[in-house]
Amino acid sequence: MKEKSKIVFGLLSVLVIGILLVPGCIEKPGIEWGIGVYPPHGFTNPNLDDWDDAFTKSRTVGKIAHLEVTYGEMNLTDAEFLYDIKVPRARENNMDVFMQINTFGTIPSNMTDFNNYCLALAEKYEPEYMCIGQEINYVYDNNPVEDYNVFVSELLELYTQIKIISPNTMCTPSFAYEPMRANHQEFLFDDFKDHVPFFPITSYPLKAFDIYPGYLYESPKDIPLDYWNVSDITNKDVFVTETGWSTCPHFSGSRQQQVDYVEKVYEIVKNNPKVKKIVWILLMDVVEENTTVDGEYPGTMGFFTIDGKAKPAWFLISD
Repeated sequence: MKEKSKIVFGLLSVLVIGILLVPGCIEKPGIEWGIGVYPPHGFTNPNLDDWDDAFTKSRTVGKIAHLEVTYGEMNLTDAEFLYDIKVPRARENNMDVFMQINTFGTIPSNMTDFNNYCLALAEKYEPEYMCIGQEINYVYDNNPVEDYNVFVSELLELYTQIKIISPNTMCTPSFAYEPMRANHQEFLFDDFKDHVPFFPITSYPLKAFDIYPGYLYESPKDIPLDYWNVSDITNKDVFVTETGWSTCPHFSGSRQQQVDYVEKVYEIVKNNPKVKKIVWILLMDVVEENTTVDGEYPGTMGFFTIDGKAKPAWFLISD
């Protein structure tokens, strides 16, 4: 009897842990969702079956496939090689292609080459969305104002050129929401408000680093329900082009906090009808979950580990 009691107690313990960790209390709002698509070991994985599986999983999250490359690190030939894998699979799964061209706070040294790079990708793949000028307030921080203003003018002209060759593509920058608010940079949207259909933001509210005051939280439960209220900036709808919460202890995250963040996002959306689209930054981690390298912080926001094992929050975001 003692052995049987141990077994029963063990089963009950597993059940209790499951109830605590597995989410599902808050219904997923009916807006447009998306996710950054990667298979296990996605940066180096050439297995097309794994890519097929990643897109099948991603389709259960939402309609937007966030597919990014970094200009300067990946030449046009390599970018096309990667998009030749990703874009057809997005189409086969009836997903909209969101092509993000990262520049990470820099102004390309050769704008003609950069423009041709973006135009070539737009013409070949005709994505529904292109983010060019990602987290552009970092460009404002890192460059003289005169250089930033010239860059913005060239971006807006590039958006126009892309529209000519791919009329259904919506071009946009994005703004890093937390530093934009903390540094009072809301005015930066003024240059774009007449050229973009929505207010595009990235948002990472986890207080992993003390990099600026306010707008960062140790727990998702502390995030206010009006967090993405931008009525003081614009009356346009909000498109959260990237968001996520790390599960890595080194960055003060956890798997339970990721569950809490997903539920908090659902509450924020239900409280704010202007939030129309949200993209989770990663399907799967692209680094080890327990990394201690600060630069790898965003790579620990997946809903699967780098080896493809589901984290508890996955069961809340997938339909």
